[in-house]
Amino acid sequence: MFQEDQGSRERYQVRAQLQELLENQELPASARVTAARTLAEMDGFVGRHQSAPEKGTTAPLSSLSRDQLQDELTRLRTLFDLGLVS
Repeated sequence: MFQEDQGSRERYQVRAQLQELLENQELPASARVTAARTLAEMDGFVGRHQSAPEKGTTAPLSSLSRDQLQDELTRLRTLFDLGLVS
């Protein structure tokens, strides 16, 4: 249990440091982009921690529930805000 608490604390500290880098306008844009990408990876939006797409699900948007649509819109807005999609 102690290790879990320590791991959570360390992840929180890393997240806070990355957020500070992201907001520091004096840093080069490339450093801020790297911080944004790392945060996106930590949240599972991109990279190896990203949720795998469900196989064989090509359902039309009209078949998705309101909650599913809102979740997808939030995910896409985050990726767009981070500059990971255009």
